Amino acid sequence: MPKKAYKNKIIIPRIRFLPQGEGFDTKLAAFGYESIWQAEGQRLIKAYYNLTNLRFWYKKMTVLVVPSYTSEAGRRYRRMRLSAYKFSQEERLRVLSHELAHRLLLGNGIEAYGKTSRFYDHYYIDLFLFDAWVQLYGAETAKQYVEQEQTGLLDAYGHAWKKSLALSFTERQETLRRIISRVPKQHLA
Repeated sequence: MPKKAYKNKIIIPRIRFLPQGEGFDTKLAAFGYESIWQAEGQRLIKAYYNLTNLRFWYKKMTVLVVPSYTSEAGRRYRRMRLSAYKFSQEERLRVLSHELAHRLLLGNGIEAYGKTSRFYDHYYIDLFLFDAWVQLYGAETAKQYVEQEQTGLLDAYGHAWKKSLALSFTERQETLRRIISRVPKQHLA
């Protein structure tokens, strides 16, 4: 169906969480991510839309739950991979919402390339992810999530958060609008 048919509709994708490997950890984690998605998925996608005006174009997704300490959104044609070793539901919610923010931008043709792509990919999502967390879970929880992300393995995460949170809400929204305006229109909702 052409994109025009969905012009005024927010798409909430159906997500299947597929455990990888033989361990009990991946099955338990997949169930945990699934329960989070059922409870929070619609709210997350709507909050992203309200902040970015971008639609989620993936109608169906299969997400791999892997025996790893890292998660990744994948790129356009690779599946998202979520860590089975995020043990609390709170951690899983943070990771899932982070990776879905990447997928939102990827699906709308917004991604960085080159040596600084890891920084810019995170800077782009950080322009709205913090505000989504504040809307959905409150300022204190959002700040805790940012602290957890800044203690990650990659300096790019911390630098991206510092740069985006140095801006006011209005400045983050204006910056995001400028980034979106540079994307060819066929990629946007």
